Amino acid sequence: MRKILGTRRSPHWLGSAAGTALAVGVAGALAACGGAASAADGVAGSAAAGTPGAPHCGAVITADTTLRTDLIGCAGYGLVIGADGITLNLGGHTIAGTAGSAAGIRVAGRHGVTVTGGTVRGFDVGVYLSRTTGDRIDRVTASGNRQGITLDAGANRNEVTGNHVIGVGDGIVITASGNHVSGNVVSRAVGCGNNECGYGISLEAGQRNVIEHNDVSRTVQDGIRIGAFIPEQPTRDNLVTRNVVTSAGNDGISVGAATDGPVGVTAVTLNVVTGAKSDGIHIGSQAVTGAVTLAGNRTVRNGRYGIEAAVAVRDGGGNVASGNHAGVQCTGVLCRPAA
Repeated sequence: MRKILGTRRSPHWLGSAAGTALAVGVAGALAACGGAASAADGVAGSAAAGTPGAPHCGAVITADTTLRTDLIGCAGYGLVIGADGITLNLGGHTIAGTAGSAAGIRVAGRHGVTVTGGTVRGFDVGVYLSRTTGDRIDRVTASGNRQGITLDAGANRNEVTGNHVIGVGDGIVITASGNHVSGNVVSRAVGCGNNECGYGISLEAGQRNVIEHNDVSRTVQDGIRIGAFIPEQPTRDNLVTRNVVTSAGNDGISVGAATDGPVGVTAVTLNVVTGAKSDGIHIGSQAVTGAVTLAGNRTVRNGRYGIEAAVAVRDGGGNVASGNHAGVQCTGVLCRPAA
């Protein structure tokens, strides 16, 4: 099974070096950064805020907060959310990690949190969510992280919208349910030295997620992948719609391919896929027969088929394919030529 950071194990952090770092707790993070949060931590509105001062890594944020300066060289966490219902406004500033840093922003066991308006770079994970609901991550630039934004186990019913995820190992990784991932730009998922990374948006477990209106380009692996890697958390009832995927290094959009378990009901509709090295849209052998609906997709100039279905699918009609390398533009569904 595929672990969050790329080896074929469970996507949970437990048992990995990064998992140990994320599990050590707030005290360890603060120690790694040189001490506890204080009024001089360079944030306004934290638990001990009130007087602006030099920025400091590892602050525990317990009230609405706006950064006043960059946080550079964080050796553990950048910032840790420590209360429900608060807003962390990065104020256009950057939180930067060092080699081996765990997470730029960590939201775990908190609810109704908003993170907005700045850059997080140089961490294992830029923004990490776990056991949290009702959060909103928007207008964040996550660059140069091993994973840009991760919704790990229990990160359910959150909004990830309007972010830029650039130059990462994986872009947005989801192993949770009920999330809305919309309007993000994901570019240059460059991989992490093996075949397990390099996905633009990778849904690896969960139900009722909506992935829509994203612009995904220049990935080493699939632009958008729907897989199943946690047997106790089936992948089903998810929607992939109105995304634009360009220049994927493998398939533009894949469902049930290169995955450990079966992928259930999935709708793939109204997407535009161009320039993928392999198929524009690939429905793999691990997709449950008859569970995937394909409708209104446009696949042009991809390296193999426009759409290839290795199992029976539901043809919702309106799929278009032209200029793909395979002589037969689509298998498993009817496709008309592009106008």
